Amino acid sequence: AATNRNTDTPQREDSAPANTQTTDVQPNTAVTNIPASKAQNTKETVIQTNLIEAVIRYGEYVIFDNIETEDGNSITLNVAQFVSYDLTSDGLSFNSPLYNQILNEAAEHSADEGFEATKYFIKHHNYEISTLACQLSEDSVRLSKSLEMKIDRNMLCEHVKHLILDFRKEYINNKMNALRTEIGLSSDNPEKQLKLMAEYQNLQNIRNAYAKKNGNRILG
Repeated sequence: AATNRNTDTPQREDSAPANTQTTDVQPNTAVTNIPASKAQNTKETVIQTNLIEAVIRYGEYVIFDNIETEDGNSITLNVAQFVSYDLTSDGLSFNSPLYNQILNEAAEHSADEGFEATKYFIKHHNYEISTLACQLSEDSVRLSKSLEMKIDRNMLCEHVKHLILDFRKEYINNKMNALRTEIGLSSDNPEKQLKLMAEYQNLQNIRNAYAKKNGNRILG
């Protein structure tokens, strides 16, 4: 895991120059069409692209220090590790195999000395990954030519948690849509329909809880 330097700024493995500038953490809204994903530009695709963009641009930045594990030890998590842990803990994944590969590699290489996600993926041997990384990190690469950007740790942490909640909420919405269709097709089987309606209600409660957390930008 990346080294904890006990500051409010997410740290890379290497030292940042003293002359830095604080910047807001925002998605690269200029990228509206991602040829590499070959996916329709749906709300779900946009949400998933925003999340993988955060992994590519900030993957090595530490956002959690000294997280206690079940065995009593403590760990440090960077952006890539946190996203990977959060999604896989519930068996969730991106629709795009390319996005899943990026997340897996970012998490796996997080312990490598001097690892920087943006540089790693821009120089990736897979042309699709390299192209995607260039598109999603275009403005950060341009800015880094003149100065190293200083990212506020709390802002970055909240940004990533917000993206994960968006991801989970949209996943639930899609499951609910599928259930609505199945409920309508089960009118001749009241027992099955009641079971599906109970499952739908449970998902609705989960979605509402996600929406509330998202509005408060809190991850419980």
